[in-house]
Amino acid sequence: MRVSRVSVKQLFHTFDHSVPLKLDGRITIIHGLNGLGKTTLLRMVKSLCDSRYFELLPIPFAELRLDFDDESSIVVTKTADEETDHPKKRHRLRIGYLKNDVEIEHYKPTSHLDPNSLAIPLAEWVDQHIPGLNRIASNKWVHHPTGETFSLEEIVERFSDYMPPGINLIQRSAPGWIEQLNKAVRVRLIETQRLVTPRRLKRRADYETASAIAPAITMHSEELASRIGKQEKDYGALAQTLDRTFPIRYVQQKQKISLSEEALRARFQEIEAKRARLEEAGLLGKEETGFEMPQHMDDADRGVLSVYVHDIERKLSVFDDLAARIDLFREIVNGHFLYKEMLIHKDKGFRFRSTRTGGELNASDLSSGEQHEVVVLYELLFHVQENSLVMIGEPEISLHIAWQEEFLRDLQRIIKLSPFDAVIATHSPQIVNDRWDLAVELTGPEENER
Repeated sequence: MRVSRVSVKQLFHTFDHSVPLKLDGRITIIHGLNGLGKTTLLRMVKSLCDSRYFELLPIPFAELRLDFDDESSIVVTKTADEETDHPKKRHRLRIGYLKNDVEIEHYKPTSHLDPNSLAIPLAEWVDQHIPGLNRIASNKWVHHPTGETFSLEEIVERFSDYMPPGINLIQRSAPGWIEQLNKAVRVRLIETQRLVTPRRLKRRADYETASAIAPAITMHSEELASRIGKQEKDYGALAQTLDRTFPIRYVQQKQKISLSEEALRARFQEIEAKRARLEEAGLLGKEETGFEMPQHMDDADRGVLSVYVHDIERKLSVFDDLAARIDLFREIVNGHFLYKEMLIHKDKGFRFRSTRTGGELNASDLSSGEQHEVVVLYELLFHVQENSLVMIGEPEISLHIAWQEEFLRDLQRIIKLSPFDAVIATHSPQIVNDRWDLAVELTGPEENER
């Protein structure tokens, strides 16, 4: 199920936007003046599809709608809470499920805190860090500027911008169509503030002693090393299984026609070439030596080698997906960077080296533009599941015009490797380049009335 249109009404009490997605080209480019809500709209879509409805509550809007390519729709409306007479009424959300523009079901979400997300005593944190709140009971606070009272869950909803990283709310008794939506529509948002990322801290001691954020490029490098390590374990487990069952499979192979000598030599050449690529990608160590073919083969040799070559191909295929992503990652980065190149190390992740002197560079030695380039590419290649909706906020940040002009072509290469839909919010005509057929302009009410 793919999102075909995103619409919002009365965003910031002012703007009505409708964005049809360019499904054929898989890339939609949103552009417009500052302040029209491009980035906010992307965040709203992410919050809805992740069922983090509390993130929608602080945003002024009347309706958010997602249309899908199967003629279904999800419509979120915000209404004032009728249970309170306070002049600044709280707002609640109503989520409707429509088929062919006819509402089938609706849902009013309520939530509670996920205890697994509480790395610190949250009530104490609220007392110390959110201004204007005074605790009047174990789970009750009064907000002096408005006179409203809140439970801890309601504070997380209303003051989500103040919350420490990782705090999460769980929706109570969500209907089946909500759960189906969450499974069918996977959304990834690459924020404009992407050079730092929250750490996942599980213990209070960690929270108190470690920084809550870390450089994204460092964490991505560490994660890549972890991914390579996992693939190595899978490779080793498969190798053990194949080695243990080799005699049985050889006996079975004797009942079949073995590969010809010519076919075996061709397959071994392909294997050695693949080994070299995997070494270059940092997935196999140099100690992984190949097998030298005998100059002459009899029928018994061909029988053994037919099983052997099949086993090696199966073992190396464990790395196929990761190797393809690493190869494209390095190819794009090294095609853009000047005087330095990216290297992949299976224990250290990605590193950089001066092409002039050969000296090694840390990821933190890269310029802000280079870091933006690496972080965005890594997100797209390693964090996006196939057929997801990926939203990218201002990919042009810190990039030279030449890199901006290459962005769409790089994105198309990544989409070809692992298909997904992309929505880009940008101010840069260089990002659009010559693809204005993919662009949707957001305008203000004056332009809409013309």
